[in-house]
Amino acid sequence: MRFPSTHNRTFGSRSAAAKLLVGMFLVAGCSHASASAQPQQATPLPTMQPMATRADLTALADRLERGTTAERVRAAALRVRLRDGDFQAGDRIALQIEGNVSLYDTAAVAAGSKIDLKDIGEIPLNGVLRSELQDHMSKQIARYIRDARVKATPLVRVSVLGPVGKPGFYFMPSDIPVTEAIMRAGGPAGTADLRKTVIRRGTEELYDSRNTQTALDEGRTLDQLSLRDGDSIEVGEKSTRSWQQIAGILSLATSLLIAIKYGFSRR
Repeated sequence: MRFPSTHNRTFGSRSAAAKLLVGMFLVAGCSHASASAQPQQATPLPTMQPMATRADLTALADRLERGTTAERVRAAALRVRLRDGDFQAGDRIALQIEGNVSLYDTAAVAAGSKIDLKDIGEIPLNGVLRSELQDHMSKQIARYIRDARVKATPLVRVSVLGPVGKPGFYFMPSDIPVTEAIMRAGGPAGTADLRKTVIRRGTEELYDSRNTQTALDEGRTLDQLSLRDGDSIEVGEKSTRSWQQIAGILSLATSLLIAIKYGFSRR
């Protein structure tokens, strides 16, 4: 009795096994690429910058007061800001004065919302918004120094973390781009991936990597992004995990192919 040859069946099984392994590898690679390429959900931008003018804040408060309960709560907070101003103890101001008396310093705001300048004395900041600081300081210092040229810049305390030269907390002018803030922290290290950079406020992701990348590309400033004291710029890091996974899959596929080949060679 003649039995049908099993050669074609055996060859087909080996071929199918090989194709299956290759397919597994391709699916794993494509899945990772698809997950990486999938756009992240954009985070809505804040509605008002720290350097907003009194007129802008008043108009916003008026509009919010006609809205929902949550919006009316925000309106009340804006009214408090308009009344008390933006400066609290611990804030810092970069100050340049040129005239009969020259001064280049960073002044710390003391309790009671005021700064104490050498040869000038105390200057109150009650009720002063960040957007009003330049005019306010020019008028106050003009009382003591005639024809003085004054430049007053409010600083915001942000942390720059991740693979940068000098991660940590920095007092920075609010009108500098995010890219410059990163450079002031030593710039991105070799393992940095700016495309993965995010901006957080506490545990909340204020801007995801997609929005942060847009901010970097467009040269947006800290103020334009409404960053305030305590926010953090977290530079992303290059990932090697995907290549380790691919190497593991290749190693497994190679071992299985060798085992299959060895098994059929013994038949």
